[in-house]
Amino acid sequence: AEAGEAERAAGILEEVAGNEATDPLLREVAVLARVTRDFDVLSPAAIIAELEPLTQPGAPWRLLARELTALALIRDGKVSEAREILTGIAEDSEATPGQRRRANELAAALDDKGEGAS
Repeated sequence: AEAGEAERAAGILEEVAGNEATDPLLREVAVLARVTRDFDVLSPAAIIAELEPLTQPGAPWRLLARELTALALIRDGKVSEAREILTGIAEDSEATPGQRRRANELAAALDDKGEGAS
């Protein structure tokens, strides 16, 4: 994609994400990359459905998938659900300091916008 071949890159992501013979870790990375790339054009429901298998306990990309899920929920107006996910990320012992910081900052931004009652 960075070399100016966005369509080719998109095709490769689709192929890897949909190929059951591919290592599951690579398939999941391809799903994350595809959802991230198409986040602005996918519906929140489509984003959540794509990421749901990746958010399960023990899944290697669980926290990143949950973060994207929270953003989709915010876009869908489901702020309370998003805040719950963000709180879970911030409190997760497996979260990196960066993940915790982003989750806390996003939750605080929601609170600052008066979203506390949602």
